[in-house]
Amino acid sequence: MEKENRRLRERLRREFGDTVRQLVAFVRKRDLRVHAHKHVVDEQNAAKAKKLQENMLQQRLERAKLQTESREKGWANLEQELQDIEARCRMEFGLVGTGPQWDSDGSEEVIEYDFYCVACIKNFKSSKACVHLPGLIWGTGLGLCLLRVGSLKQGIV
Repeated sequence: MEKENRRLRERLRREFGDTVRQLVAFVRKRDLRVHAHKHVVDEQNAAKAKKLQENMLQQRLERAKLQTESREKGWANLEQELQDIEARCRMEFGLVGTGPQWDSDGSEEVIEYDFYCVACIKNFKSSKACVHLPGLIWGTGLGLCLLRVGSLKQGIV
């Protein structure tokens, strides 16, 4: 008997809870204040989303601007470092000139090629004369010559 009463009590409790939930859902559907509040909350959420999107766009633009500035600074630093290296090379190896020379009319001067052998410490007039040095590298007949054009150096083998 006690078990039946407990089961009956639980079933009635569930039915009452279901009835209350249905009544609340019905009132929410019909109540204008609930609809107005839902509309206000939706507008607030839309405004927050728009503001968040604008902030994200602004941050992206700022990051892009910082990246371009840092790239430009990097290139400027690289150019300065390159000039410093060229100056040190000119001082160390006694290179004359700074590269192509420009005339007043804007045309580039003709650059004479200069061949230099590091092993012999000699200048040569042509690449053939430099390459045909007798056996500087393990008896192969190849010289350790460098082509110099102003401050630009390229290895010739």
